Amino acid sequence: MQFKKKFLLGAALSAVAVTSVYAGSQITLIHTGDFHGHLTPRPNLRSTADYPGQMVGGLARIKTKIEEIQSGKGGAGKTLVLHTGDTIQGSGEALYTRGQALVDVVDMLGIDGYAPGNWDFVYGPERFKELFATDLNSNLPILPEPAAGRVKAKSFDTRWGGVASNLYVASLDPAAPKDPTALDTAQDSNVSQAEYDTYAQWYTENGQRVLPPYTIKKVNGVKIGILGCTTSRGPQVVGKWVTEGLSFTDCSNEAPKFAKELRTVHLVDVVVLLSEIEIGRNIQLVKSLGADQHIDLILNSDMHEEVLLPIEVIDAVGNKTWIIESGQDGTLVGEITLSVDNGLVTMNHVAHRIDDRIKEDKKVAKKVARVSFPFNEGFTANTHVNPFSGTYLNGPLSAVVGSTTIGLHRSNYSHEDMPAVIEGSSHDFVADAIRWWAQSDLSTVRGFRYGTHVAPGPITRNDLFHIVPIGPRVGKVSRISANQLRNQIDNSSKAVFSSNPNTAVIPLPRYNNLAFAPGGANENVSPGAGLPVKGLAGSPEGWGGGWLFAYSGNGGISFNFAPYFLTNVVYNTDNTLTASPPTNTSRARSLKVKMLCKDLPPAEITSRACNVADLGTRYETTITNATDGVYTANWKASYTAAQVGANYSGTINNAGNCGAAPLTACGYTPFLLNPDGWQYLNGTPNQPKTNFTVNQHFKAGLFTVSGYWYAQSPNTINNCNNCYPTGKSTVVGSPDAAYLLPVNAKADGTAALDGDGNPVYKRNADNSIMTGADNKPVVDGDPIDLTVIIEKYLESLGGEVNATNLPLNRIGLVDALPSTTGTLGFPVMQPLCGTVGKTAATTLNCP
Repeated sequence: MQFKKKFLLGAALSAVAVTSVYAGSQITLIHTGDFHGHLTPRPNLRSTADYPGQMVGGLARIKTKIEEIQSGKGGAGKTLVLHTGDTIQGSGEALYTRGQALVDVVDMLGIDGYAPGNWDFVYGPERFKELFATDLNSNLPILPEPAAGRVKAKSFDTRWGGVASNLYVASLDPAAPKDPTALDTAQDSNVSQAEYDTYAQWYTENGQRVLPPYTIKKVNGVKIGILGCTTSRGPQVVGKWVTEGLSFTDCSNEAPKFAKELRTVHLVDVVVLLSEIEIGRNIQLVKSLGADQHIDLILNSDMHEEVLLPIEVIDAVGNKTWIIESGQDGTLVGEITLSVDNGLVTMNHVAHRIDDRIKEDKKVAKKVARVSFPFNEGFTANTHVNPFSGTYLNGPLSAVVGSTTIGLHRSNYSHEDMPAVIEGSSHDFVADAIRWWAQSDLSTVRGFRYGTHVAPGPITRNDLFHIVPIGPRVGKVSRISANQLRNQIDNSSKAVFSSNPNTAVIPLPRYNNLAFAPGGANENVSPGAGLPVKGLAGSPEGWGGGWLFAYSGNGGISFNFAPYFLTNVVYNTDNTLTASPPTNTSRARSLKVKMLCKDLPPAEITSRACNVADLGTRYETTITNATDGVYTANWKASYTAAQVGANYSGTINNAGNCGAAPLTACGYTPFLLNPDGWQYLNGTPNQPKTNFTVNQHFKAGLFTVSGYWYAQSPNTINNCNNCYPTGKSTVVGSPDAAYLLPVNAKADGTAALDGDGNPVYKRNADNSIMTGADNKPVVDGDPIDLTVIIEKYLESLGGEVNATNLPLNRIGLVDALPSTTGTLGFPVMQPLCGTVGKTAATTLNCP
């Protein structure tokens, strides 16, 4: 059966009712998504704000708009309310109730169908199942869906009609293929599409689903199949441990399979896909659909784009599919009217802005006040426990903790200055607070897409939780090299900018991490080797969503980012790189940091005639060049004969085998790398090995670095595998030992750091350092939540964020990002398809 559609586009943001030109049955879908914990309105700081001071969102206003749409369509019986994406994460109320505060209110919106987002798994699989994967009538976990042909509407009375065809219980069956993209798999080769497909296909055919793959609704004579695709990755910003016991696929097998089942077995009139697999993946998915697999409409979440005009995609047999996304934080509600007449489906879409011109629904507003009360007017100390850090909420969420003279957000469009996909003032602010607390040279924060808008004026405690609602602590790494820093930037960019979101090659990060890290298969291979066996820095394959990491430097850090691929790279016909691509390249052009004299390359110490004993003055140095990101001459130059041998003054205790003997007695060739005598680049966090000498400055461990940290992932910050530590001493507790440890708080509320800037260790009765598992020191002090650290940072700024203490535009662009406003009719934050092309002149068309 062929399905054709004609769309009559209503005016964007118009509330005018639309009348179909067809006389057939009609139904209206009301779309909401990506609430991200926002119970109440927040400012709108985007350039497209309708008027100054506009406040947007709020669940009580959303309820009003839903009922208004239903009233205009002849009642709720002729509408379906469909919800997608991240709901139970994004605020203090959400965090401290593990999502219950949001669930209690959203229950009142009358949702008929729901596909979970990656952040809906943040409190763990059991909490997810408790909230969403339970038959609400029997209060028992749901079973796998019935066989094809026997699935009925409302097979399971799950909360909000949850559906997810690509979410599985991780199988213990020995025949089940392992997820080839798991973090503990080999990092020295690419994962082929065939390897991934074997895994995905096995689960599609044999896996036990946590939610039914679809449900069927019949409304006003229209039979609608509602198919679900949840995230393909889980909330990686926190860590893989959050979704332990669950398996996800990219839905490229499930969506065609169940769309066909809905059409050929259940003979539905319309197929609607509720999706959280990113717009780019949806576009590629639609293009692959064949006969009897047609999807009429995709209601998407995850990327937070405000799709004011539906994105039209043509599938493999010529049918049209439309994709709609309704922003974030409850700022938009989509109204999609479907008319079905003799197999002809027509649609009309209106995007409604939810702002302070809409009255609040009194019942929902009352419920919002009730769930918020314990965290505001009814706050009681030592009551609300952070499920991740075990710390208590330190005061009412509504309390003012500072002020700002500049807007704090990350939502600029791709064609604007400081686009969100590259940088945001809120992320820069958080990175600065982390570095200040840890007293590190650098800090890094993963580019999470969720967040809020804080207008110039007061900053409340809940504003901080809207920015960082994941309950982390702060960790510090003893030292990383410039090579690790540059490659970390490239790793981040690879997930953001690639040529194909569904590629034939799925590359894994293999720059100085995991396989090259302590305990990895290649731990005895010098991390200075740097770039991957296959693939280019910022590989053109394997788009993974996300935005660039944010960075902070002591004195400053900046670089120019190259979003397009190098023109001198040779590609195969399938868009993969040739077997031997160039490796000494980076998207981080003109990478600049400020460093102490003693840490500069020897040539710069000489040219500046600076004092290596001066530990107060920092000097700007350029690590990579502006053309292709290759290390500058001073940074890649090999050390000279004058810098080796007798000039080396350090000794290394190699597990007690060498004592204080010269290194040559242990078979090593010592030499001076800088006045600190750097020798080492690999080993465990507290027991470095010494079988390498560093012959170039960019390989030496020079920078302390900090980021957010979880006890459940003790060997990583920000999921930054590149940020594993280096050190030249094997003595636990030595200022020169490698470590990655949390920075706790002393009894007086200050950071638990010693005079060398290392975390303070607990001591045994004999004053020796207390050690735990893996010979790691046990850190003294009390755990402290990142939001409390940000409050302390605000105090250090005199209570005010301003343009002087928050420098922006740390990341420039070598070439501007493409603007899709003209072709799509609305601006976007991230180039759709998750891509930019190989060069500015060959930017891929999307869709």
